[in-house]
Amino acid sequence: MCRYSHQRRHYPQLVTVSFPLLREALWQLSLEPDEQRKALHGMAVTDELAIDLENAVASLADATEQAGTTLSEDVVAALTELSDLLSAPPEDALWDSESLDRHPSWAKARALSRRLLPLLPHVG
Repeated sequence: MCRYSHQRRHYPQLVTVSFPLLREALWQLSLEPDEQRKALHGMAVTDELAIDLENAVASLADATEQAGTTLSEDVVAALTELSDLLSAPPEDALWDSESLDRHPSWAKARALSRRLLPLLPHVG
């Protein structure tokens, strides 16, 4: 479930959602720029996307314990790459709202997020 009450990400009924913060962060990152702006309306979209990913990655130890499973080395390496893509000084052009449409790091982050989402384990 998305933390915004008016938005919900729906997963199949028979699947227990493991790694919910990570799934939500990757789902938001995987959206096209206009969809990202709509999903995070009223927020600093670039900042929020990066912060949500940072929080999700920081919570992986707890999420792994709760899920009773681990992430593959490939997934962990891709998450590290994704985090590195979204690491830039505050004055960097990466943080401009318009950069969602034109900055190569955001395009690569979207592609990587789309590739990662189906690789997350489902438990239940």
